[in-house]
Amino acid sequence: MTDDDTAALSYEEKSTMLRNDPVLAAQHFDHRLKAFFKDLLVGASTLDTIKHHFYRIEFQMRGSPHAHCLIWTADGPDTSTTTKAEIETYFGSKITGQLPSVADELHTVVDRVQRHTHSVTLVVFSNWTTA
Repeated sequence: MTDDDTAALSYEEKSTMLRNDPVLAAQHFDHRLKAFFKDLLVGASTLDTIKHHFYRIEFQMRGSPHAHCLIWTADGPDTSTTTKAEIETYFGSKITGQLPSVADELHTVVDRVQRHTHSVTLVVFSNWTTA
């Protein structure tokens, strides 16, 4: 499938495909996570030089994988001697929740792989009383 074909699939179609082939879904997640570390985090990182990284993969109740990561940078503050304000300044200069500008070489990649969408969630409340 092309990227356009995948983008045209409905949420239900994507969910069905994942349920029908969980091994392929897990392999795809593993491939994307490794590419993230190799190409973006280590290869083109705004975090400076990455000394070490560690991640743990967990699965949500519906089976979707996600990763919890720890990253050690070469220029990171020594948390045993650095003040809280200095640590906040360091991370404030490295972490953002914004899409890079169109001129930035990472704009296209971040725009494609880090867009989050949400589906409708049905919440059912039952009436109950306490004695």
